[in-house]
Amino acid sequence: LKLQFLYLIVPRECHPAINRGRFVVLGGRMLRATRVFRDRAALPPLRDALRVYLVTDDAFAGDLVDGVRGCIAGGVRCVQVRLKSCTTAEYVDLAKEVVRLARPHGVRVIIDDRADVCLAADADGVHVGKGDLPAADARRIIGPDRILGVTVYGDPQRVVAAVDAGADYVGSGAVFPSSTKTAAPVNALPTIAALRGTLAALPRPVPLVAIGGITPDNARCCIDAGADGVAMVSGLLRAAPGVAPHDAALARARAALQNVAAAA
Repeated sequence: LKLQFLYLIVPRECHPAINRGRFVVLGGRMLRATRVFRDRAALPPLRDALRVYLVTDDAFAGDLVDGVRGCIAGGVRCVQVRLKSCTTAEYVDLAKEVVRLARPHGVRVIIDDRADVCLAADADGVHVGKGDLPAADARRIIGPDRILGVTVYGDPQRVVAAVDAGADYVGSGAVFPSSTKTAAPVNALPTIAALRGTLAALPRPVPLVAIGGITPDNARCCIDAGADGVAMVSGLLRAAPGVAPHDAALARARAALQNVAAAA
């Protein structure tokens, strides 16, 4: 017997979110568990999926679905849905659409900041940073089986704290200036090497993802510096005039994966 929904009445003291096997139970007196639609254990290792990691942005919201399709067709295996200028309902709807596109291809979908959107869309995880939901609280809400990513802003102490809080991977903080990270340093590649050293000394050395101003052309130097993967926004989604967003994203994703593979 397969259940689509499960409702439970629990005491008030049992409010924190719980994850139980194939069902995710949301906090409250009446809890609803949403069915997990595939066996996550059958997916490729997270470290491999993060080699080229698409992060969306409001600047590309109009063509976002086509861009995501193109990246997936080009070989991207992890997508972060990050939107700052929309309602919660719009965020959930778009996240569900991305999950619907990604899941048949074994592509993981991570939600920026919003654990509630992650659970509502049955996404694979959540990513948090400075000023967002604290990492330990995010882990408690999404449960042990979903992915937790944490931005560490080039700070080794934040790396240790993130891993202690249950992070499955860490984001470096901005490596190069970009349209979304204008205050970034000109070149933070030495920071990547320092963060790699911190992770290597930990009992659980999770993957390190470089982000900020990264393009298919400079992705390889980030891997050479010690990153396990690279996250890109405009580096994957920006299309030249007259080029369809899907086609531009597909070509950029293929180029990025080729350059990252050359560094392996």
